[in-house]
Amino acid sequence: MGRGEEPGRAGIGRVKKERESRRTMAVKTVRLRPGETLIEMRGICKHYVMGDEIVRANDNVNLTIRMGEFVSIVGKSGSGKSTLMNIIGALDVPTSGLYLLGGEDVGDMTQNELADIRNRMIGFVFQQYNLLPKLNILENVELPLLYAHVSAEEREERAYRQLERVGLGDKAKNMPNQLSGGQQQRVSIARALAGNPSPAAGGRAHRRAGFEDQPADPGILPGAER
Repeated sequence: MGRGEEPGRAGIGRVKKERESRRTMAVKTVRLRPGETLIEMRGICKHYVMGDEIVRANDNVNLTIRMGEFVSIVGKSGSGKSTLMNIIGALDVPTSGLYLLGGEDVGDMTQNELADIRNRMIGFVFQQYNLLPKLNILENVELPLLYAHVSAEEREERAYRQLERVGLGDKAKNMPNQLSGGQQQRVSIARALAGNPSPAAGGRAHRRAGFEDQPADPGILPGAER
C-alpha cells in the first residue's frame, strides 16, 4: 500500500491485530527490579457529567510508585480514592492525563488489553471477598491462574503456597462457608497474590483479615514474591 492510500477493511483489521499483539507481548514480558518505577501518573483527571454539573472525582493527580513500595491511599469519604484505585487497577481509564503501568500506557488500551494487563500484572483484594461458594478455597485461589492458562500442576502448587503464607494451608479443601470472615479475607489475599502480580490492589481488607499492622484504607500491596 502506497503513501496516502486508504487501507481496506481487511488491512485495517490486520494492522490493528498486529498492534494489539505487539502491545500484549510487551505487557506479558514486563519484569521490573525493586526501585524501578511501576506506576506513574501525570495529570490524571476523571470527570463525570451529572446533569448540568461536572463532578471532578480526580483532578490533576500526580503519583509515582516504585517496585517494592507499600503505599496507602487515604482520604475522607467522597475524595476520589475508589475512582483512583479503579484507574490504577485498569478497571477504568482516565478522562485525561497519562498513566503508565510497567511502562505501558493504560489510557491507550482496548478493553481486551485492559483485561490482559489486569490478569497478568494486578492482583485484587476485594472488601466482600468474592469467593465462589461451590469451589473449595484452593480452587478459588487457583481461579485467576486458570484464566492465565497456567498448567494444572503449577496452579495447584502456587495456590497452595499462597494459602500457606496466609496461614490456611491446612484448610485448602474447605469450602468458603466453613471459614470465618477473617479467614475468607485471607483467601482473597492469597488469590490476589497467586498470580505474582506487580501491584496488588486492596481496600480496607487487612485488619479484618487479621493483619492489624497494615493500613485499613485502600492501598497498593507488594507483589507475591516481593
